Amino acid sequence: MQVSHKGSRFVVLDEILDPASESAMWAWFQTQSFGISVPGNWGRRPFDGVGAYASPSLVIDASAPPAELLGRTLLKAAQLAQDVVGVPGKDWRAVSRTCWTYPAGAQLSWHNDSAGDQTGAYVWYVHPQWGASWGGELLIVDEPASQLVTRAIESGLVRPGETESPLASEAESKVLFSALDPVCVQARPNRMVLLMRDTFHTVRRVDTSAGDRSRCSVAGFFLTMDGASQVANEEQQSRSTTGTAGLSSQLAAHQRAEGRPVQRG
Repeated sequence: MQVSHKGSRFVVLDEILDPASESAMWAWFQTQSFGISVPGNWGRRPFDGVGAYASPSLVIDASAPPAELLGRTLLKAAQLAQDVVGVPGKDWRAVSRTCWTYPAGAQLSWHNDSAGDQTGAYVWYVHPQWGASWGGELLIVDEPASQLVTRAIESGLVRPGETESPLASEAESKVLFSALDPVCVQARPNRMVLLMRDTFHTVRRVDTSAGDRSRCSVAGFFLTMDGASQVANEEQQSRSTTGTAGLSSQLAAHQRAEGRPVQRG
């Protein structure tokens, strides 16, 4: 795992896992239960397209040494980006995770994850292959979203305290007031991007040239105590109705099936 690119509000890490663990992670991802995410869900707008899927969000507790590969990897990544997402155990308590697939035609509009129970976010690309012309890039405005909002208010574009509508494009308009052009991060396999809270970003539409390949990622938030408690309750309710196998056991089973030693780190 290494830092490839860094801004004031984001860090890009590459070579997240060794080849064996990367393959196991991809195999685990494909076992998840996905459901369709339509416009209106997860802040999606009508023009974002239908077909981005998500599995239930879970919490990784960072107050104790994580036992699973996913938790260990996220903790290591966060330690390389403490100035962006905060210090584990001090600024944030836990990490949520949701698996996403973006097929051709899907995107996620400009938005700002600014909930008070979050210190930052991450996206980890787990697809084994991706083409530079297939789209799905992550665009990031490397300055506080609050500054863009202030400029938009001063220009008369929006009114103070005005609630954004999923049918409107206030976020896109605010991004136009950025002093810097957005940074483009390609969806390179085995890459992770960590973002500071209060940062505008978007996922560009996956191009039809991707064919039947989807942009696949594990994404989530670094959570304070309040945020961790809320997601933990949701996790417990989800497990009580559907049941969820541990990541470590699923990875180990996959590795044994391929005749490889079980990965412990």
